Amino acid sequence: MIIMKINPKSIAVIFIIGIIVLYALNMLEKETLFLNQQYCENDYDCACGINIETGECFYGNVKFVDMYGQCPDFCNGIDGKLTIKCVNNACRQM
Repeated sequence: MIIMKINPKSIAVIFIIGIIVLYALNMLEKETLFLNQQYCENDYDCACGINIETGECFYGNVKFVDMYGQCPDFCNGIDGKLTIKCVNNACRQM
């Protein structure tokens, strides 16, 4: 029978690497969600209002926007001239 002695430093390094990997996966998931929320194929895919997940003012894919919750200054700008357009498959405020 082989008995292995585990070095406490090795355990600490493995633990830290595990935390880094979990953090990176979490950030990748958030980035993917953000990209999905911004994805569009035409201007009709984009809207501005309240994000259904965060409750904050938001512009992006209409599937993620509560159209009844409005943010007039955020969506249209103080002068009312901003619009939301689909540019290169991403909703953008212009």
